[in-house]
Amino acid sequence: TLDSLLRGTPGRVGAVRDVDGHAARSPQLGRVEPREGSAVVLTIRLGLQDIAERALADAVERSGASGGDIVVLDPQSGDLLALASRRRDTLATTATALTEPIEPGSTLKPFVAAALLDRGRVPLDRTFPTHNGVFTFAGRTVKDVHRAASMTFTEVIQQSSNIGMILAAEALTPQEHYEALRDFGFGVTTGIPFPSEAPGTFRSPARWSKQSKASLSMGYEIMVTPVQLAAAYGAIANDGVLMQPQLIKEIRSADGQVLRRATPRPVRRVISSGTASTMRRLLRTVVDSGTGSRADLATYGVGGKSGTAQRTVNGRYVQGEYNANFVGLFP
Repeated sequence: TLDSLLRGTPGRVGAVRDVDGHAARSPQLGRVEPREGSAVVLTIRLGLQDIAERALADAVERSGASGGDIVVLDPQSGDLLALASRRRDTLATTATALTEPIEPGSTLKPFVAAALLDRGRVPLDRTFPTHNGVFTFAGRTVKDVHRAASMTFTEVIQQSSNIGMILAAEALTPQEHYEALRDFGFGVTTGIPFPSEAPGTFRSPARWSKQSKASLSMGYEIMVTPVQLAAAYGAIANDGVLMQPQLIKEIRSADGQVLRRATPRPVRRVISSGTASTMRRLLRTVVDSGTGSRADLATYGVGGKSGTAQRTVNGRYVQGEYNANFVGLFP
């Protein structure tokens, strides 16, 4: 993308040839000196990138996965500090965190919860009947891993209840549901200057089926990239303001002069500061005592959410194959 800046300008020397083909410089034809191209400085930090790549290689090997991605993002500036991708397919791009969207599953639920809280539709202490973990909605049977007869909205988020989230989301109109997720940046490219960044897939309500609202509440019928997901959680960390992810820090001339320096770019406020603070507290309880307890650390306070979605092959869900993901906020 930035090749025109990096390439520089080639030089030129005019020459003439005699009848035997020997070349000689010609003062009349002149000389143009070559110019070095500019240098591009990325936001990537080499130490973090090395840690991410080693951790990813180890995780893929231990779990027998077909690949994985790690994104580390500063939520206040939008700077991408590490961007590691790994695939068994050697033909895959080296930045699949930008180019390969997935259905996120339960990591999408906090955004629906934030929309409900921000609009004052559902209080945290409201109780929902969760039907002991089995519920039929619009002709589709939905199950919970953590089964209970009922849960408060706080417990719905902590235990990642599909049933509770579907019932809670009924307080949003389809248009509100769509706008809330679209405001967090889903369905559009982030603006990073990467030539094949995927926008993901997010259909407008006019194209929803009777099951779409429930599916979206559980993180299905939407495709997002790992970078989009990290940036959206960054808005929760950044007091409700979504920042555009940045990959380029500076562009410098050949002699070291800074020609352009990136500045943080707020995209929009998606939720209030108070709602963002509440969501951070809820995500902390998910790690403390909910479905994300394996992510807890002794050295940092961590909030986060896990997600597991069935994989699709040729447009059909495959039993026993999953895309698993986790998004964490720290410290």
